Amino acid sequence: MSNIWEKFDKEIDKDIQKQIEDAENSEYAEVPLGDYEVKVDNMELKISKSGNPMVSIWFRIIAGDYNNNLLFMNQVINQPFQIGLANKILRALYPNKNIEFETYSQYANLIMDIYEEIDGKFEYAIRYGEKKGFSTFEVLDIFEV
Repeated sequence: MSNIWEKFDKEIDKDIQKQIEDAENSEYAEVPLGDYEVKVDNMELKISKSGNPMVSIWFRIIAGDYNNNLLFMNQVINQPFQIGLANKILRALYPNKNIEFETYSQYANLIMDIYEEIDGKFEYAIRYGEKKGFSTFEVLDIFEV
């Protein structure tokens, strides 16, 4: 039986150990609070580490000193006010869509549909802030790509 990893082994760069070491020793600069131009890189309903349903949105910064860095919005949604917070950001990202929570399965599909509609079509000006120790995200403007 052939080793499935042989193909990948042949593609390894000779300097890979140095690159791995550099990656392990590098630190990502923390993105300060402020206004950023971003695109949505990923958006899904998933399970949090604590086992609760959570809306996860990855914003990739597309301009400025923090270009290509990611901002992560993670909102647990097991209480009505949390679902309301998630609805607010979803409506801000795609105002043309009717955003309603009915069931978690329906909401997961809704989030997937929104992501498919905005991916590669819209970019955003957002305000990345903090309130009571939690990251906050406010959509300031929407730009068609």
